[in-house]
Amino acid sequence: MLVILFLSLLSSSSATPGDLFHTRLDNVTNKYEGYRLPNTTIPFRYDINLNIPEEALTGGNTSYSGTVNILFEVSESTNKIVLHSLVDIYNLSLSTSNSSVQIVNNTVDKTRETITILTATTLSANIDYTLYITFNASLEPVNMLGFYRSEYTVANGTKEYLATTQFESTDARRAFPCFDEPGFKAVFTLTLQHPVGFEAIANTPVMSTFPTAKSITTLFEDTPTMSTYLLAFTISKFVCMKFITSDVDGIPISVCARSHFENDTILALEYGVQVLDALDTWTGYPYKSTNIGKMDQLAIPDFSAGAMENWGMVNYREYLLIYNPEYTSNLYKQRMLSVIAHEFTHMWFGNLVTLQWWSYTFLNEGFARYFQYFLLNKINSSQNYEIEKQFIIEQQQTAFIVDSHSSSGSLTSEAFTPKEINNKFGTISYNKGASVIRMVENVIGSTVFQTAIQKYLANNAFSSTTPEILWNTISNDVPNGLLPDGLNFTQVIDAWTYRPGFPVITANLRGNNVVLSQKRFSYNTSFSDSTQWYVPITYMTSNKNYSTNATWLLPNSTLTLDARNFSWLIINHNSAGYYRVHYDTTLRTKLVRALLEDHLQITDVNRAQILDDMLNLARGHYVKYSEVFQFVNYLKKEMSYYPWYTAVRGLNYLIVRLGLESTLGQRVASLLLDQFNNVTANVSYVDLNATGHVDSLKWPLLWSTACRLGHPTCIVEAKKQFRLLRINGTSINPNIRDVIYCNALRYSDNSSADWEFLWKRLHSVDQPHETIYILMALGCTKNKELLSYYLDQSINSSSIIRVQDVATVWSAVHSSSSVGLQVALEKFMKNHSNIINYYSGGITLLSGIADRFTTEAHVAQIQNLMNQQESNSTLGKAVKNALDSSRENLKWQSSIKNDLEAYFGIVEPSSATSFGVSMTLLLLSLIIIV
Repeated sequence: MLVILFLSLLSSSSATPGDLFHTRLDNVTNKYEGYRLPNTTIPFRYDINLNIPEEALTGGNTSYSGTVNILFEVSESTNKIVLHSLVDIYNLSLSTSNSSVQIVNNTVDKTRETITILTATTLSANIDYTLYITFNASLEPVNMLGFYRSEYTVANGTKEYLATTQFESTDARRAFPCFDEPGFKAVFTLTLQHPVGFEAIANTPVMSTFPTAKSITTLFEDTPTMSTYLLAFTISKFVCMKFITSDVDGIPISVCARSHFENDTILALEYGVQVLDALDTWTGYPYKSTNIGKMDQLAIPDFSAGAMENWGMVNYREYLLIYNPEYTSNLYKQRMLSVIAHEFTHMWFGNLVTLQWWSYTFLNEGFARYFQYFLLNKINSSQNYEIEKQFIIEQQQTAFIVDSHSSSGSLTSEAFTPKEINNKFGTISYNKGASVIRMVENVIGSTVFQTAIQKYLANNAFSSTTPEILWNTISNDVPNGLLPDGLNFTQVIDAWTYRPGFPVITANLRGNNVVLSQKRFSYNTSFSDSTQWYVPITYMTSNKNYSTNATWLLPNSTLTLDARNFSWLIINHNSAGYYRVHYDTTLRTKLVRALLEDHLQITDVNRAQILDDMLNLARGHYVKYSEVFQFVNYLKKEMSYYPWYTAVRGLNYLIVRLGLESTLGQRVASLLLDQFNNVTANVSYVDLNATGHVDSLKWPLLWSTACRLGHPTCIVEAKKQFRLLRINGTSINPNIRDVIYCNALRYSDNSSADWEFLWKRLHSVDQPHETIYILMALGCTKNKELLSYYLDQSINSSSIIRVQDVATVWSAVHSSSSVGLQVALEKFMKNHSNIINYYSGGITLLSGIADRFTTEAHVAQIQNLMNQQESNSTLGKAVKNALDSSRENLKWQSSIKNDLEAYFGIVEPSSATSFGVSMTLLLLSLIIIV
């Protein structure tokens, strides 16, 4: 029914996408009744007063008390008020400006996280009401949701505590009763009573403070009109570096962190100024006009998200805000700058203009993800980050992988429960959202795009929005001649917004023409979906001709290109469009020949695109891996980061699915190692910055892969540098430190001593990036006892390992080796109850483990776990999903086996396999490393 409705929409203008989507929502209302609040009560102001006692911030009882006055109006007569609450309410009263309103009853719904209040008389429109609530709550000690407590150690070893917030997407209700939906925007006045010695920070500047002998009451200025999920506050002993600049109209900007990180926040402070200035200019809507009054950035020791765009007070994990060149690699430096740009972009896309409901998460996250690349490129253009190329391999190609599954969701899809809403914060909303936005800009041009977005922001400031509002705004500015005849932009973008997946464009050479057609791409060969898109086709040919404007491939049609004047053709020039390309055998042969003869005649991003398309076409059985390897063989001459990034990711997937220890896994590993000779011939482990920023990203990628696959020289170098660190403290280049740490432990001659050295270092070196390197490296050992101990420590509240890092530890263990995979599986099977009780994401650990299963023995173990579970329990469902996924992986492995065995000449298991790999590694060991 939904497919039929969408298909009819493509050929009819009688309905709009918004009409259709809301019809779909109405059809499922009964199933999710009560998860959405009624629109009859509309809040416009909150006065919040919280009292946080001293013991809550000194390691004692976490309880606090509070009151909230919620001012609201009603859109139609009602005697029912429904709002969200996960706190203990012990007093309610309702009044108007001149009288009280009797409350008859109130009912708490724990499942829907709401409280329903019934009144004795009907509430009427055009009257302002005040709902007064007193309540008790607790600072969350573990889950890092709502208003929670974090702990850390200062330079002298003293333990300190702080309280901070994480409300997105549905957790403001954990801190105080509220209408916790993004469309219910209001003004917030906040008062915090907290112990002496702590400073309170919130969205807006401090208006006044009232100190007493034991406490301080801090009152903050009113916020702009905003959503509940953006309210934020922190009570801590942080040290803040502040900067006031005329570049952003004198807005004070600060970075706050633990005291011994004060000097490590300078880069974040300086870059933050540049980002705000750039956004002021590009959007045409100055940050000062939002009346938020400031911009603080806080480095939080325990933080569940990477960062959070609270208006005027952005929270980050420490490693995303702290920069120390002794410990921070160029990769993490770039990541830090990108995340700052991402969060600051949200001040406009999400905070100023807010999604009406979580179904439209891409309106927030897609723009923020796109601008984190755009801004970094704009601000750091002189440093040649080539960030626009990195976008393609990091965002677009990653989105393709997730969007290739038949279960993939669309940019705009239903979400009702907190779990469903949280699931919207994933690759589709972020990576695909950004990729579609990039495609839009490429189609209509940067100038038109900027003008339209400026109007979108100005017209919807302090309000909420939908995709229809965005696309209609753009549609009004698109000049004639850019779109298919008779269509506006909203019609063209419809399927990209409301349908899951993306098209694969099939290119067939027929005489003197190349004929293009489309269908939805899927890894599942039995999956069928008749969705059709309006696809903007760009191309480049062997004679350097390329299309400046898109030519449109229409739904249920073909597009014919003249093929008489070129020897090869690349569809989707510089990966401007969000689609894959499947060339027929003749066109593929021409591309292989071009790559082998002179790969530089094709741009490096298109070389990466060709590899990515081919590797994933093979994964989906459109072509055979033996055909892909024809393209892979050109890599012997490749020096660019982008094709290598793509090749390593795609071939590593194949190796993981086959199992590195298997005969076929070894052959694919050997094939990949064979390509490394030229690119690694002159690598220096010591000076990885000498050849530029992008090369400092490339070398760690290549050497990490080489070491993992058994490259002898790489292993020797890793063990050598680690030994020098242990003996005399010789520093290891931070750009490759994680590679050295991991592989020194993986191939250690004394696993216990080497592992213990890093374990002790984890306790003594208080630097967030060094912590990450070590946490990942400790999982690289093949010592079962140490791995088991490490996993135990990850779920031990007395351990140095923070809850936020549990997933990092488990991933490091199960992804490092077959030994680690088995240890992680057995640990989860024996201790799943303790794991899930300790770590809220405990169930998700199982999917990561099961995703690496390669044998029937693995499946049998997970089947045993399945037999012990109630099928309808949360764990039972997770185990069932893991079991189904594992079986599909084995089925896929079996489906490609014959092709691979034929390519590698494997008739039956023999000593020839190990001999071939050994000879390859012997030859590679002759490579000289400078």
